[in-house]
Amino acid sequence: MFSHIIIEKGTYLSRWNLFGRKLISQAFNFSTLVSRVLLKNMTLSCIFIKILINFFFHHRHCS
Repeated sequence: MFSHIIIEKGTYLSRWNLFGRKLISQAFNFSTLVSRVLLKNMTLSCIFIKILINFFFHHRHCS
């Protein structure tokens, strides 16, 4: 019975590990896709960054 519990835990952990790996790989793929798009649209990304910085500083200034 005790060994059965250990096996159950092992399979659960391996399943969770596989899920984590899949999630990490998907996140990595998404980040590479975003960086590619930003590299293609350099002016767009510059405008976006400027807007973000302006919003951040304005927000900090108000509060």
